[in-house]
Amino acid sequence: MNYVFHFQSIWNNTGLFLSGTLVTLQLAILAMLFGTVLGILGAVARNSHWRIARGFSAAAVEVIRNTPLLVQLYLWYFGLGVLGVDVPPYWSVVIALGVNNGGYLTEIIRAGIEAIKIQQIKAGVSLGMSGFQVFRYIIIMPALGIVFPAVSNQFVISILMSALAMIIGVKDLTYQAVYLQAHTFRSIETYIVVIVLYIILSKAIVLFSEFLDRRLFKYKYI
Repeated sequence: MNYVFHFQSIWNNTGLFLSGTLVTLQLAILAMLFGTVLGILGAVARNSHWRIARGFSAAAVEVIRNTPLLVQLYLWYFGLGVLGVDVPPYWSVVIALGVNNGGYLTEIIRAGIEAIKIQQIKAGVSLGMSGFQVFRYIIIMPALGIVFPAVSNQFVISILMSALAMIIGVKDLTYQAVYLQAHTFRSIETYIVVIVLYIILSKAIVLFSEFLDRRLFKYKYI
């Protein structure tokens, strides 16, 4: 094997990697925020007294968790287009990835809610707290504190799954890598750099999540 590594062509196009990394991070953050909202709503529905709400939430989770994300992305991008709803590729990815996150986060957050003891809720009611206050301070925040590591892990998965965005033309990190490889014919060097960038992003998310965990849920570390 006489292959000679040549990274100069890669360094000459660092702007492509930086812009792609920024798009990847934006997609993951927006999808995670959207997915967290859906996850909280889904978890509340799963624990609702309304049978319709429980059934709808359970059905949505089963569909999301048992179908490929790529198929879901195609559904949102091409399906909405057929219905006359013109959604740009960027926002199609945010919606698809956010809904996918929501399906998994529903079960994660539900586990946290079910870990809250009924005595804690009764204590809040006896202290005169409103329903919203009980939900915020006694149910959802402690529940998120319990499952925060799993939520953070879902964020990392969201970063990695965002690579599918390139399939519909979103210029994320993977898209820029494929473009650069096609023009420089330096496949190994290109994808080594991409792997390193994805690892850096993932580790940065983990470190930030640990910091956020200690800031938002200080009581766990007392």
